[in-house]
Amino acid sequence: MFVFIIQRLLQALAVLLAVAFIAFMSFQYVGDPVHSMLGQEATEEQRDQLRRDLGLDQT
Repeated sequence: MFVFIIQRLLQALAVLLAVAFIAFMSFQYVGDPVHSMLGQEATEEQRDQLRRDLGLDQT
């Protein structure tokens, strides 16, 4: 029974790591949400203002 629980925990860890990796890669592919929201015609000042409004400028 103990071995079964350990196997299931290791499987769950592998699934969590795979899901985290896929999510990370998909967010890297999407890029900057500010560019998606404003488009290419927006000025740099408008992009900076939206980043401040959304709180994306905070580290």
